[in-house]
Amino acid sequence: LEDTAGLAITAMLEMISELAGHGTSVGGLRIGIATGPVVARSPRGTPLIVGQAPALATRILSQTPPGGILVADSTRRAGADR
Repeated sequence: LEDTAGLAITAMLEMISELAGHGTSVGGLRIGIATGPVVARSPRGTPLIVGQAPALATRILSQTPPGGILVADSTRRAGADR
């Protein structure tokens, strides 16, 4: 995908809009977004995703307050036109 950063940001905004449109509270929701190459596999049925992007997203998520959205600087810059 050429515009993964923009797609990730758009998906996040659409998800929040969809939840709010159904009356679902998003106040406790935490979102952390980072994009980049990953390796995904499912050994013995257990999903495993490895790479810098998921590790960064996890770190970002740990710093996100309830109801907050944090986007990695690199992802924000790459998806700036969204």
